Amino acid sequence: MNNKCRKIVNDGIDQIIELVEMECTALNERKVGAVVRHELFRLKQQQKSKIRCFAEWHILRPHKRFRPGHALRLSRQLQWFCNKLARRQDGYQWLQALEQCLTCNGIAISTEYFGGGFTISSATWIHIRPFMTVRGRFYNLVREYALMKLYPEHLFSGNPQVEESHAQAVAFAVARAVGLATPYQSKHEIVSICADAEVIRESKSVLSDVATELLQQIYRQYRK
Repeated sequence: MNNKCRKIVNDGIDQIIELVEMECTALNERKVGAVVRHELFRLKQQQKSKIRCFAEWHILRPHKRFRPGHALRLSRQLQWFCNKLARRQDGYQWLQALEQCLTCNGIAISTEYFGGGFTISSATWIHIRPFMTVRGRFYNLVREYALMKLYPEHLFSGNPQVEESHAQAVAFAVARAVGLATPYQSKHEIVSICADAEVIRESKSVLSDVATELLQQIYRQYRK
């Protein structure tokens, strides 16, 4: 099982390295297609962020419980609705297995409103936004876990682009192994923060170890 998981993970890391390398090369050469793709992705992400923020602030956020600077827990009705939506999506069982793995590793997960980003975390907990797709929730939970494992202090060491690239590569490899990866999305998420795939290639062995270990745990939970 270990060898099989490692091969799947290494294939995923190799794929994301190749995709990022090709895209970065095309961008550096100012090829029209690459520039357009990159700009469209950036604009799409900006619009999605604005829509999400509007919905949370003006439609979903429970104003009566709002306290500036504090995370807000979902009401029971919204939590129930989030779970209902998630269960209807492909890959929900894999998401459940991942969350169980994180819980077994002593990491608490809470679905809450908060300012900025998709997740915030410390060494023992992860806050993640509500109303995410199964793929989005899975990917971002793995990404946060990878940051915890690769950088235990969870403090940027002066090169956040490298740290984020490593975490994104692990997230893609694990998500790809269970059929929840989106190469286009993952490629552009990495390209937007890092202009060199070499930072992933140089640390491939370490990234493979983290991803393989997590993938094995997910498989074991999935089979229970």
